[in-house]
Amino acid sequence: MDFDKIGKYQIVGKIGQGAMGEVFKAHDPLLNRLVAVKTISGKPGTQSDAHKRFLREAQSAARLNHPNIITVYDLGEEQGRVFMAMELLEGTDLREVINTRAVTDLGQKLELMEQICDGLAYAHSKQVVHRDLKPGNIHIQPNGQVKIMDFGLARLGASEMTATGTVMGTPNYMSPEQVRGEKADARSDIFALGAVFYELLTSHKAFDADSIHAVLFQVLDHDPEPVRKWVPDVPEILVALVQRALEKDPARRFPDAGQMREAVRIARQVVAGEMEEVAGLSALRELGTAEATVIGLPADGEATVVGLPPADSPPERGSSPDRTRPPVSFGKGRGQPGPRGPGVSRTGRGVTVRPPARGGAPAAAAPGPPRASRLPVVLGAGVLLLVVGVAVAVWLLRPSAAPIPTPTPNITDPIIDALVASLVELANQDLKNKNYASAVKRADNILNVRADNPEARQIRAVAQAKLDEVEGAARDARSAFEAGDTDKASQALSTVMSINPNHPVVDELSQKLNRYFRATAEEARGQLAGSRTAAEGAGASRQAEFADAVSSQRKAEALFKNQEFAVATQRYLEARRNAQERPKPTPKPTAVVVAPTFAPPATTLPPTSLPPATAAPTAVPSPQSLALPLGDEPAVRRVLDDYKRAMETKDLKLLKAVKPNMSAEEERALAGLFKSAGKLQLSLATDSIQIDGAQATARVSRQDVIDGRQQPRFQQTFTLVKGPSGWTIREWVIRR
Repeated sequence: MDFDKIGKYQIVGKIGQGAMGEVFKAHDPLLNRLVAVKTISGKPGTQSDAHKRFLREAQSAARLNHPNIITVYDLGEEQGRVFMAMELLEGTDLREVINTRAVTDLGQKLELMEQICDGLAYAHSKQVVHRDLKPGNIHIQPNGQVKIMDFGLARLGASEMTATGTVMGTPNYMSPEQVRGEKADARSDIFALGAVFYELLTSHKAFDADSIHAVLFQVLDHDPEPVRKWVPDVPEILVALVQRALEKDPARRFPDAGQMREAVRIARQVVAGEMEEVAGLSALRELGTAEATVIGLPADGEATVVGLPPADSPPERGSSPDRTRPPVSFGKGRGQPGPRGPGVSRTGRGVTVRPPARGGAPAAAAPGPPRASRLPVVLGAGVLLLVVGVAVAVWLLRPSAAPIPTPTPNITDPIIDALVASLVELANQDLKNKNYASAVKRADNILNVRADNPEARQIRAVAQAKLDEVEGAARDARSAFEAGDTDKASQALSTVMSINPNHPVVDELSQKLNRYFRATAEEARGQLAGSRTAAEGAGASRQAEFADAVSSQRKAEALFKNQEFAVATQRYLEARRNAQERPKPTPKPTAVVVAPTFAPPATTLPPTSLPPATAAPTAVPSPQSLALPLGDEPAVRRVLDDYKRAMETKDLKLLKAVKPNMSAEEERALAGLFKSAGKLQLSLATDSIQIDGAQATARVSRQDVIDGRQQPRFQQTFTLVKGPSGWTIREWVIRR
C-alpha cells in the first residue's frame, strides 16, 4: 500500500487483497465511523474500461438499500483509483455456519433462507441480478441478521478484468446457462439459491467433485443427490422447493427471488403445523405459474419475458423418488414428520466422482440437446468463464443506523439520487408498518443529503408526531396511575397500545389495570375480526404476517378466557396489525444516469475475491438456534413460546435447545413426565419481563390442562441469559 488516504477516508489497515483489488479498513472523519473501502487493482490511468465498469456496478450496488444487503455508503475516483466505501460487518459467513453445523434447527434454517430471499427479491425488483450468490457471499451477523455481499460486482467479467492465470467463477453455484456462456437473469440467482439452500439443509454441496471439469458437467447434465439421502426426514415441501429452484431449464424455476421467498414462507407454515402439507404443495405449485417478466440486465439492457410451464406439466427430467413420497402432516409447533417408507435413490446420469453406493434404476432422460454439443462447452469456454472465489469476511462492528454520508465531491449526483429514492421507499414502508422510530431515522438520513426533499419532510413529520403521541400517552398513563386515577391511566394506556402494543409501559401497567380493560379488549376483539375477514378477502391468508396474526389471535382468546383483559387487548392489537399487512408492492426501479462512455457490462460474474482479515474466523457457537434479528424483549418472548411448544409437544430436544444447561437429572424427570402424562396444554400469561444487559427475568402465570382437566394456576419465573447465539433459559422456578 502506497497511500494512507483515499477520498475523505483515512486508511487504518488492510483487510485483504485479491486478483481484482484490495479492501481496507478506513475511518470516515466526517461521520466518525469505521468503514470498508474497496478499490480496483491497477495503476492509475490503466484499465479505463475496467474502472468505468467498476463505477457503473458500484452505482447499481448503491441502489440496493435493504436490511439484508450490505450498505454502500460512497463511491468515487481519486488519482485514477476507483473506490467504494461500505459498511463493516462482524460475525461470520454462511460457509462457516454450514461447515461447523452451527445451525441445526430447521426453523432457523428457514428463517435464514427467508432473509436471503428477501434481500435478493429487493435486488431483483431494482433490476439487479447478483450472478455470484454462494455461502461465502452471505454474511450472518451475531444477532442473526443476514447480509448479502458483493452486489454489483457480478458483471465485471470482461476479458480485460481477468488477471493473468486466473480462472473466473464459482462453479458449484453457477446455473447451467452461465456455464454455457448465455445471458444470466434472475432465474440464475434462483438456481444459486437452490444450491445454497440444498447445502444449508444437508451440509453437502449440490454439485461437488474433485475437479472443475467434473463439477461443470454435473451442473449441466446431472441432478444432485436427493435431499433425503442426507436428511431422511426433511419435509416433502422443502424437497419440492429445492428441486424447483435447481431445475436445469430456467423456465421451470421460480421466476425471481420474490416468488421463492413466498415459497419459503409457505414451507415455514407447513413446518410449523399451520398449514397441511398437501395445501402447501398445492400453493407451491401455483407460485409463478402465470406468465411473468423475468428480471435481468443482459448486455443489451433488455429484460427477458418467458412463459412459465403450467403446474401440472410433466417434468423435463427423470422424476426423483423424493417427488413421489406421500405428503406428511405435522403437529403444531415443531412437530416431527411421521414415519416414512424406505426411500429409493437414483443414480445420476453422466460422470460422477463419488461412487453411487445406492440402489435404484437410472432416471429416464427426456430428449434434449445432444451431449456432444454440451461437453466441449464444459471443457472449453465454460472453464475460462469461472473464478473460484473466496468470500470477503469483514469482522468489524457495523453501526446500528447507517446514515447516508456527505458525498465525496467527485461522486456523481445520480448515485445520491438513487440512494435517496431507495431510502424514501423504505421510510414509507416503515410508516405503513408503524415503525415510526425507523422512519424518522431514514428521513433524517435523506435530509442530511437532500434537505429540501418534500417526501422525507412529510414522513418525518408524521412519524415524529406519532412518537411524541405515544410517549406523551405513556407519561400520562404512569402519572395517572401514580395519582390513583385508574380511568385516566387506562385510557392513556389504550392510546399507547393502539400505536405501539410493545411499548414498555404496556407490560409495566397492564396487569395493574387489568380489570378496567374488559371493554377495550372486547372492542379490539371485534376490530380484529373485521380486519381478518378483509385480509382473507384480499388473498393475504398465505402471508407470513397473516400466520402471525392467527397465532396472536389464539393467544389473545386464551388470555381473554382467563380474564387477563389488558394483555389480551395487547395481543388482539398485535394480531390486527399483522392481519392488515398486505404484500409489499414491487418498487419501481430508480433510474441511474450513466455516462455513455461506460462500456456495456459483460454477463460473467467475477466477484472481488479477498481473504479474510484474520487467519481463521471464530466458529459460530453450536447451540440449536442462531439468534434472529429481533429486539431483546421479542426474542425473550420467542424463547418462552418455544418452551411452551416443547412442553406441549413433549419435544425434549427442543426443550434442551432453549435450556442448554439442562442436567441429566432434569432430563430424566422431564422424560418421565412426558411418558406418564397424557395430552398437555400450557397457558402462559406474561406478567412481566425485565431485561438487564445480558440477563432477563420473565414472570408468567401458568395454568396446565392435562387430558382435558384444568389444573390450579401457579407462578413460574424464568431466568434467561444472552449468549453469542441469542437468549436461552438458565433456570426456572415454580411457585404454587
